[in-house]
Amino acid sequence: MPRPSLRPRALVACCAVTLAVAGCGAGSDAAAPAPAVLGSAASSAPATTAPFPEAADADPVPADTAAWEGLEEEFDARLGLYALDTATGREVVWRADERFAHASTIKAPLAAAALDLLKVTGLRSEVRVAYSDVLDHAPVTGPRAGRTMPLGDVIEASLVEGDNTAANILLEVVGGPDGLEETLAAVGDETTDVSRPEPALADWDPDEERDTSTPRALATTVASYTVGEALEAPERDRLMAWLAASRTGDTLIRAGLPGGWQAATRSGTGSHGVRNDIGVVWPEGGDPVVLAVLSHRVDAGDEADDRLVAQAAGAALSALGRAD
Repeated sequence: MPRPSLRPRALVACCAVTLAVAGCGAGSDAAAPAPAVLGSAASSAPATTAPFPEAADADPVPADTAAWEGLEEEFDARLGLYALDTATGREVVWRADERFAHASTIKAPLAAAALDLLKVTGLRSEVRVAYSDVLDHAPVTGPRAGRTMPLGDVIEASLVEGDNTAANILLEVVGGPDGLEETLAAVGDETTDVSRPEPALADWDPDEERDTSTPRALATTVASYTVGEALEAPERDRLMAWLAASRTGDTLIRAGLPGGWQAATRSGTGSHGVRNDIGVVWPEGGDPVVLAVLSHRVDAGDEADDRLVAQAAGAALSALGRAD
């Protein structure tokens, strides 16, 4: 998939002050409370925000098939991984072009699409949260039912605390699943399928393509928004701040990082033991590495093991020579 360095075409849809968002059910990606970051910038942001090198221009890291197969066997799971070192363009891949459920990792590109539409200046616009909109996992929007919220707070709730009602509001803002897919296509992602809102998208079967993507597609899309030029600097900084403040992935990619590294990530959980994490990681003052680690197990009721994602992330950095 091509990696664009230009901003996507401007979205022309307008969002109403009051939105009606249908849906009810259990949350798919619970999170512990996290501090508000609205108006702040990501701490010690990665050094690179210029267009990153094309992976095809660099020598690929030799595939360590035994290592990845060993992780799959140890955790009785299917694993997909894509890692890109933005300093060199070198990449590490394992099932990078195979489909996996994206689950709540879709909240990262969804938030980016909303930021591109609204701009920082539009984040104060108010949206009403109807009682009928509130899902089981709505730690921020639930208490605001029947009242209005600034759209900036809605994006923050979705990214930082995994609030599913907030995510569904944003999905309506960008034009529903079709609107989000069009926005993703504008930054080169014609792979990611968006079919259902939260929490239905987490009810996934390995035989279907709806609400799926590939590690390469998700990583490249997130890279375009966070260390590329798909967003202008004010919106990019705000997105990085919220991703860096997310607490839903503390036991995933972040747990596999070397000491002193920082992360801006978004996690996902679903049926069949789906456990995912995507985002950008970097050492202080160093160039970032873009990572997508996706996984699932066999049966619908299987539980995930976060150690798989953490160990896969650490192994990818080691393969890139970035584990110090």
